[in-house]
Amino acid sequence: MRLIISTLLILFTPFAQSFYNNANDDNPVDFFYDNYDEDIEDLPEEDKKQTVFYKDKQMGQESLTIVQSISNTKKTLVIRKGRKDLLAPGMEGLFSTDKISILARARQVSRFYSIWEVVDPEASFPFKVKDYVVFNSSTVSLFDQIPSLKKRLNAEIKRRAYIPPAVWVLRGLGTIGIYESVSDTGSSLVEDRLGTQLSIFRYSHLSNRLELGFGLRMDLERAVLKSTPRLEIPTNRYLFLSELMYHFPYLKTKATHFYGGLGVGIGYSQTSVSESISTGLAVAIPVMRLGMETRISKDHSFLVEGVAEGVSMQESFKDGTEQNTNIANLKISFGYKF
Repeated sequence: MRLIISTLLILFTPFAQSFYNNANDDNPVDFFYDNYDEDIEDLPEEDKKQTVFYKDKQMGQESLTIVQSISNTKKTLVIRKGRKDLLAPGMEGLFSTDKISILARARQVSRFYSIWEVVDPEASFPFKVKDYVVFNSSTVSLFDQIPSLKKRLNAEIKRRAYIPPAVWVLRGLGTIGIYESVSDTGSSLVEDRLGTQLSIFRYSHLSNRLELGFGLRMDLERAVLKSTPRLEIPTNRYLFLSELMYHFPYLKTKATHFYGGLGVGIGYSQTSVSESISTGLAVAIPVMRLGMETRISKDHSFLVEGVAEGVSMQESFKDGTEQNTNIANLKISFGYKF
């Protein structure tokens, strides 16, 4: 029995060690595991649809990959390619950029990952973690690959630097005043304030997720006094607004995402009380927006938003009487983006 156990241990030990990777200078990470539920793609869904290198869009035996880890000595690196990509220990491959190609040999290979070591003892990998490099399992066509390699890398750089064109957004809103203060009268005289707003904005992309927009807005409001006679006091405002918008990643539907915005506005206001009219300056600050965008086609989207804002109006009548009004509004908005 002891002889059988000893024999099994002798046979099993080298097999087990072949799947174990000590983390040290030449073994950057201990990563050899098979997590079949792991998302093995590096790019978000919206990038996958745009990239010219994703999945099977390859030229010959080339494929773009990311350096997952690299040793302190720059002699070994880790990529997210393994047995599922038909790699095996001992095979050789080229790691290239538009400036250099390094010949390397696979030292260890798991299902999803592999460790590669430079073949030339005097050479080292000039890469950093998260660098994009082109991997090619063929080592005989190096000089033929350099022109296409440079072309593909330049195409990827251009794609990632691409900024989408400006877009237009039309909005229609319903508003309700939740707080109001008026100089010399007090907020208790106003029973409710309801209104409608129409706006048009043009947004330009500052980055992939950040937009800066400028637009015009028209506000039509009606305030009703509590006291008798229950006067209806209409107010019209015409504002120029600027807004910074941030778009969050798409949800699992791949067509819907949330966004948030912060803006300010300034313009002209006019209020009618009986036969008297007061006019003056109106300022909207801040205008806080949280919305959901749903694509209905490639270049068109439907928007649903909740908005909170503060509006200050400094108006005066013809006889010189001044009136300052501060309003806090909550709004529900529907929009069309094109």
